[in-house]
Amino acid sequence: MPTDFRKVLPIGIFVGIGLIAGIGWRLIQPDPSAPTPGSKSLDLAEFEKGVQPELGPADVVAIQLESMRKGAVDPEQLKLCFAFASPSNRRLTGPFERFQRLVVEPPFAALIGHRHGLIGRPQIRGDEAMVLVSIDNADGQTRAYQFYLIRQNEPPFDGCWMTEAVTPLAVVPADAAVEPADSDQPALSL
Repeated sequence: MPTDFRKVLPIGIFVGIGLIAGIGWRLIQPDPSAPTPGSKSLDLAEFEKGVQPELGPADVVAIQLESMRKGAVDPEQLKLCFAFASPSNRRLTGPFERFQRLVVEPPFAALIGHRHGLIGRPQIRGDEAMVLVSIDNADGQTRAYQFYLIRQNEPPFDGCWMTEAVTPLAVVPADAAVEPADSDQPALSL
């Protein structure tokens, strides 16, 4: 049975707003990982150059996952993840400094510095796509997330797939085995 993305999106937005409200008190605190005056910080516009119409939904998710994995060692990498957030997502979670504080809190903190990621086949309906992702975090737990992407139709990102929302789905205990389904197109492994 096909998924109606318009019915699922409000749930993801509701969860996202709830998460923001739940940790909002932390967002007003100073960020100890923020660059100090005089330190070298790359401009977000440099990362936005990588947002291209040739990239499909799985490509975008792979770039964002890799930037979050590297973000544990180099927080500047999170700018690449933010660069692939849709303009409406940025309005909700931005500016970048706020987004950076948001993703290092549960339930998204498991994405930062994760050990391994598995990206499912995108489910594409017109200009909307959903991508299921599972990651193994540093604690040995497997966590699942659903990425919801929209192909943009306005400059400067016209024709580009960008992430509209990410919804946490599940936590799988470290001792549970999850096997990929047989398919003619394997899921991407990071």
